[in-house]
Amino acid sequence: MSPGFLDDTADNMTTGSIASSLKPGNVELSDWIAIRSALNEATNQETAGAPVPWENESTGSSGSLLAFAAPSDEIGRCKNFAATLQNVDGIHRYKGEACIAGQENWRINRFELVDHI
Repeated sequence: MSPGFLDDTADNMTTGSIASSLKPGNVELSDWIAIRSALNEATNQETAGAPVPWENESTGSSGSLLAFAAPSDEIGRCKNFAATLQNVDGIHRYKGEACIAGQENWRINRFELVDHI
């Protein structure tokens, strides 16, 4: 095995138009993929500023993601977002930032736990 083969902190998959991003250790991989897919939809010009629901049937987790319409940087290549994840452990609220990493590709640069209910 190569070094890092079992390391699940990095997610090298590209889903939709979300480039690979670091996955927090407390988020299941399949939930992370669902969150990233919701981010792709939430950053769409037509849905920016509206919550986008997501659900992962394999884990039973669900939540929503809201990408703020206003850019978080001076050149308009990044957006802040808020996300929720509801699972058997409760409701987790996150905040983060995603930036365009290529033509229509988004990369999550920051994903922080705000609170847990």
